[in-house]
Amino acid sequence: MKNTRKGFSLIELVVSVGLFAVVMLLSTGAYLSLISLDRKARATNDLVTNLSFAIDTMERSLRTGSEFTCGGEDVGGSTSDCLSGRESISFVNEQNQTITYKQIETTLQQCTGLVCDSLTDPRITIEDVRFFVRGTGTTGPAATQQPWVTFSIKGTITPDSTNGPITFTIQSTASQRKIDL
Repeated sequence: MKNTRKGFSLIELVVSVGLFAVVMLLSTGAYLSLISLDRKARATNDLVTNLSFAIDTMERSLRTGSEFTCGGEDVGGSTSDCLSGRESISFVNEQNQTITYKQIETTLQQCTGLVCDSLTDPRITIEDVRFFVRGTGTTGPAATQQPWVTFSIKGTITPDSTNGPITFTIQSTASQRKIDL
């Protein structure tokens, strides 16, 4: 008599289900790892975008400003270069309002008069801000230059609590667009 039974034996079925389970377990682990990396990348991208927006806001208002002074000094017609760098800058914007940029605790702030608003997300820790101003003088070599401001920002970005902070240092320069005659 010939054995005409076709199909899988119990051993073959157990082995194939076991192999399938191992492959699925490995692929699920890799998939979950990719999801975690994607979340971190999106969070980091959000914070970098926020920081970029803050810098663009500062550059735009500095370009249209005038009467630059450093170190929180009063703006009232007197301007001064600060070649060694100071922790804040004040100037008069195009609406004739006094604007000050400075670090308060661990955030970058824009102050209009006495009202200060944070420019950066709380997950961005600002460690140091420095402003350098040149070309504000009315005599000598400064009289032939447009005023310009260079600022540097040093800090860390913490996208989530499970990963360590990402350190950054950014420097940018903005020159006054109003003709300085």
